[in-house]
Amino acid sequence: MKIYVTGLIISLFILLSGCSTVSQQTKQNSALNFYVQGITNEINGNIKGANDFYSKALKLNPDNSYLYEKLGRIALEEKKYNPAVKDFKKSIQLGAKNSDNYLRLGIAYYALGNYKNAAKNLETGLKNNENSNYKIILADIYIKTGRYKKAEKYYTILLKKFPDNPLILYNYALILGKEKKYKKAETIYKKIINSDPYFVDAYINLSLLYERRNQPDKAKDYCLKLISLNPQNSVGYSLLSFIYLTQNNISAAENILTKAVKAGIKNPEIVQTLGFLYFQQKKYKSAQKEYLKLIKLPLPVKKLSEDFFYLGVISDKLGETNNMKIYMNQSIKYDKNNDMALNYLGYSYLIENKHIKKALKLIKQAVKIQPDNGAYLDSLGWAYYKEKDYVKTKTYLLKAIKLYKDPDIMVHIGYLYYRLKDYKQAINWWEKSIRLKNNPKVNEMLQKAKIKLEK
Repeated sequence: MKIYVTGLIISLFILLSGCSTVSQQTKQNSALNFYVQGITNEINGNIKGANDFYSKALKLNPDNSYLYEKLGRIALEEKKYNPAVKDFKKSIQLGAKNSDNYLRLGIAYYALGNYKNAAKNLETGLKNNENSNYKIILADIYIKTGRYKKAEKYYTILLKKFPDNPLILYNYALILGKEKKYKKAETIYKKIINSDPYFVDAYINLSLLYERRNQPDKAKDYCLKLISLNPQNSVGYSLLSFIYLTQNNISAAENILTKAVKAGIKNPEIVQTLGFLYFQQKKYKSAQKEYLKLIKLPLPVKKLSEDFFYLGVISDKLGETNNMKIYMNQSIKYDKNNDMALNYLGYSYLIENKHIKKALKLIKQAVKIQPDNGAYLDSLGWAYYKEKDYVKTKTYLLKAIKLYKDPDIMVHIGYLYYRLKDYKQAINWWEKSIRLKNNPKVNEMLQKAKIKLEK
């Protein structure tokens, strides 16, 4: 240890020497003293103290590239990436164009997400340095930026040195998949699984590869292997249900997700997907059961808002109006900008012909969030109809029908014209609506309008 420190001191002394006057020599001696104290603190693990002494030395000798390099290393170690970039660039500018400076500068840029400069400096540093860790990082940058050919080049080099490293093989297979070299990727994924049967991501990506190549049976086979490998891991169930859904095999997807839930898996995505499948099949009681489980799980607030919304819709389908309102209000509580919940609750009040002012306020909020949503504009127009503001009713309903050719909007426009005693237009819109969706009540109103028109 003493020999190492002495060598560094001598090196610095040589760097700082060459000054002839007494005052300059005193200054250089002080710089050397600060540097030695910096080294001592660094060896003892006092990084802050080392940083302070190196900074003091630098003030006395501002053109010393090595001091900038030392400060850059400390900044990098402390994850202060912007100061690290500044220090390494200055060190290089002052002539320290060594590979370590370029490599560490590249790492600092990488941490900041500046992949262009990270790649440039890592490439420069690797010209005189064969460090594999930096090659892995550089390859990762090329993957992130979609430069798969360059990434493949570095992984090919790495595999010559580490031919059986499962992580390097896995990343290489990912690149081959991106380049649509599926057969080669398949071979490597199988090699990984043979050497490490518990490498979960290899099973996942091999299954996805087969699904992408329209080989669903092989995809399902590896999902089932993953499930048998670890029945408590949710990934295999999720992936297998996804493959069934791409084949439009709803019942098979439902069965595998049910199996996952029975196995005690509480993965939110599995519970939600199962609940939504029940909802789509109009199995509302079963859907409600899954969504009630879902809202008890620790989820982000926006996700909870979405789940409460669907729980509200399901309750409405079951005729549980009070529960629907409770869940919709919960949805809005968790996310005041959940436009679906705002519109749904507001329109529910309009259907009941209650709390019209409150309904108008809720629907206005939804429209503010999505001003070009035809369904929301229809709700707003209908709210103004309930308020007997027919000018605004007409404005919003006609805007809505331009955006969304829906029979219910046509029915509302028909009611507006009927109210305005423009029976010809009322008949026109109701007939359009009936052509799209038969509605006995609208048929009844249509006949009334025709009688009115004949008088």
